Amino acid sequence: MKTLIVAGGVAANQQLRHEMEKLTRGKIRLMFPTRELSTDNSIMIGIIGYLQYLKKKNKLPKMHSIKAIGNLKFK
Repeated sequence: MKTLIVAGGVAANQQLRHEMEKLTRGKIRLMFPTRELSTDNSIMIGIIGYLQYLKKKNKLPKMHSIKAIGNLKFK
């Protein structure tokens, strides 16, 4: 491996950046996006969950019925 790109929400973690820089120093090219581009989907997930909750007239789903949907489209 010559280059490692760290992206997503974890890339915003300063401690993780520092530790990875120590581990790869001089061995692997390490790249991070800017902090503005290092976000995760937690806000979007929270909003879609709230909209689903409202759509179901404030009824909570049964825990066994919750399924992960990678490309959920909200109607």
